[in-house]
This record gives sequence, structure tokens and C-alpha cells, in this order.
Amino acid sequence: MSLLSPIGSSKTASKWLAIIYTGAAVILAASLVLLSTASFHHIDLGWLLLVVAAVLFLPGVNLMNKDKFRKIDFMDQYIFPYQYGVLMLARLAPAICRGR
Repeated sequence: MSLLSPIGSSKTASKWLAIIYTGAAVILAASLVLLSTASFHHIDLGWLLLVVAAVLFLPGVNLMNKDKFRKIDFMDQYIFPYQYGVLMLARLAPAICRGR
């Protein structure tokens, strides 16, 4: 299934993609400015990132919606810490066994 298939013709699709990419660029630029000037405005960076994430889900912005969110494969985010933990245990096992 193509990303552009629900939109219709390729001219209409390219206009919509231009709008979406422009919106994403504006939000990214605003985020970078706010994050880099945190020492001036003293707003916690966690709150800024939370607000940026919330803005992405606003209906008018529509950069992230339920359908796009459902397509994200979160399994990589669960497998990586597990693999890291196994590797750390394998590295620590000899040191733990020597202590006995």
C-alpha cells in the first residue's frame, strides 16, 4: 500500500506532502530553538519534549495519527534492552563466579 494512495492523484499528493514536510520542518526548527535556548527561558527540557509530542497529535497539525502510530514497530525498542542485558550478564558472569 502506498503512502500516497488515499490522497488521489500525484499532483494532489505532492501538494499534501509538501504541506506535511513544511509543518514537520517548522516544528523541528521550533523544537531545536527551544531546546538550544533552555538556559535562557529556564523551561525544563522534558516539558518541552512533551509539548512537542502533543503538538504532533493535534488534529490541525496531523503529523501523527492513530494509523501512523499503529504502523510503528515497537518490538525493536523491547529487544534492544534485552540483548544489552544479556550481553552485560555474559560479561559480568566471570567476575561474579570468581568472587565465590
